[in-house]
Amino acid sequence: MIDRANPAASMNEARRLLRQGKFASITAGAWEGELLVRARIGQSAIEFAGGAPRLARIAGAPLLPVFVVCDDSTGRIRVTVENPIDLDRGQDKAELIQSAAQDFADRHLAYLKASPHQWRDWGKLKAHQGTLIETEAGCLSSAF
Repeated sequence: MIDRANPAASMNEARRLLRQGKFASITAGAWEGELLVRARIGQSAIEFAGGAPRLARIAGAPLLPVFVVCDDSTGRIRVTVENPIDLDRGQDKAELIQSAAQDFADRHLAYLKASPHQWRDWGKLKAHQGTLIETEAGCLSSAF
C-alpha cells in the first residue's frame, strides 16, 4: 500500500522487499503514481501508472503481469500470472516504462476480448490519435 503522505518511503520499502526476493504488488491504475504513460489497447488508448516497471528495474526484479477474471459459469475467480515483461536494461528509463506499459496493454487485450463485461474501466478508454473508441472485443464505445 502506498502511503500518499510519503510515497517515497513506500517505494523504498517495496524495493527492499524485492531485493530480498519477496513480492510487491502494484496496480497499473492511473489513479496512483507521479508518472503516467499512455498505451494502445486495440484501437483505443489507456493510461497506466509507470511505477511498477520503474521499481522492477531499480530492484532488479521481474515484472509479472497479473490478470483476474471471474468464470461466468462457475462464479470462480481465476488469477493468471503471466511470464515477466521484458525489462531490457539497454533502454533509458522513459523507453523502458513505455515499452513495459505497451507490453502490459497488449497482454490485457486478450482478457478484454474474453470477458469485456468484467472490465470496469472500459469506459475510460480514450481515442488513440483521433480514432473512434472501439475495442477489438466489440465492447461498447466510449471515451479513458
